[in-house]
Amino acid sequence: MKSLKDVLHFAIQLAQAVDAAKRDDGKFTVKDLMFLLVPLSALPDAVVGFKDAAKQWESATDEQKAELIVWINESFSLKHKKTDKHVKAALAILVNANVFLQE
Repeated sequence: MKSLKDVLHFAIQLAQAVDAAKRDDGKFTVKDLMFLLVPLSALPDAVVGFKDAAKQWESATDEQKAELIVWINESFSLKHKKTDKHVKAALAILVNANVFLQE
């Protein structure tokens, strides 16, 4: 599940960075690019593991998926408690992107 965690790590950090950048004025502008430094450091691992991540999610058991949700909740401080719903939506996008890229 390493590739899957790498992709989710990048996606969650990117979302958090954009949220932090927009916090003051509600906009993301050039002056907010500094917020992207941390998530962009996770990008190489996410790109390398992208195709494997989709396969890992599709083949994961319910127990492994539940463990992934626990890992996310323990690793990131998210503003809301709809983690399960949002992770599943993000992973659906990942799986669909993978199908698109293979065709």
